[in-house]
Amino acid sequence: MATRRLVTSDLVAQVRSLLDEDSTFAIDDQRDIIPALNRAQDTAAHLLAKMYESPLLAYKEVPLVGGQQEYDIPEDALEERIEKVEVKQGPYFYQVRRIDYRDITDYETSSPVDTPFYYTVVGQKFRLTPPPNGTYPLRVWYLRDPAPLVLEHGRITLLGAGYVNLESPPPDTLTSNSDELESYVNLVDKNTGAIKGTFQVSSVTGQRVNLRSSPTRSVVQDRPVSGGGALATLAEVDDYLSPVQGTCVPLLKKPVSNYVVEYAVADLMRKLGGDANLAQAILKKMEQYVERSWAGREQSLRVKSTNPYSKSSSMSRRRWFNL
Repeated sequence: MATRRLVTSDLVAQVRSLLDEDSTFAIDDQRDIIPALNRAQDTAAHLLAKMYESPLLAYKEVPLVGGQQEYDIPEDALEERIEKVEVKQGPYFYQVRRIDYRDITDYETSSPVDTPFYYTVVGQKFRLTPPPNGTYPLRVWYLRDPAPLVLEHGRITLLGAGYVNLESPPPDTLTSNSDELESYVNLVDKNTGAIKGTFQVSSVTGQRVNLRSSPTRSVVQDRPVSGGGALATLAEVDDYLSPVQGTCVPLLKKPVSNYVVEYAVADLMRKLGGDANLAQAILKKMEQYVERSWAGREQSLRVKSTNPYSKSSSMSRRRWFNL
């Protein structure tokens, strides 16, 4: 049996329950709890990046331009970090080694090559040395920064041609005014929290949300906006609609979701004048639990070939002849 994933409103309810605080005057969902949950998620992602990076691992293929050395780090990369860079040549991949900018001088040249030797990070870009000739693309591995948590508009119960029915009427914040950011929505995967697509609302009638076939903007919040006709290939029943600023299904499951709730509680307890030391002690225990939860998982092995005729060895020799 599939386990129901938590959504943002569930996390908010858990925070309120642990705070024993029902007053929306003292603690407001949008003003207080959602920002606290996002601070907690940021901290949890940083913790995972150190302890067990697999849940956040992602890659992106980057086409190269002949003679161009600098390329953007993926926009959704956590802390603008790159884990690994490879050149794709047919069915094979060859690693591009990272090097400190202080040591890159010896390898700088104006002659393009099939496979650059090294890369170095410069601000929000990475620089390849020597320059590529643009024949082959890169595969860039990085850790994905979880999308911000936002309160969901609702769960999809029915899919139609250019429209969806939600489990209940969406909040009043959802509008069809084309010049407002609140008229754009994200389609969120019910299982992973991934944002499948972004759409613009044309009208709302009860539980039915109609989507524009021709959106006013082509890009919003750095995401391409699709016409309502794309629902047929992107959406599934039980997916969610959320505000365009983020997702309503946390990427990180238990025990990280429990840590996120405890962090938010400790954060907000100070605002309420509660025992901050007790909250911090609970949070510290939860952090240790999250760290230990990865201890029994299978570890990755670094495989190093010693065969002088291996692909890596021959690739190293071939690189020098391409200069």
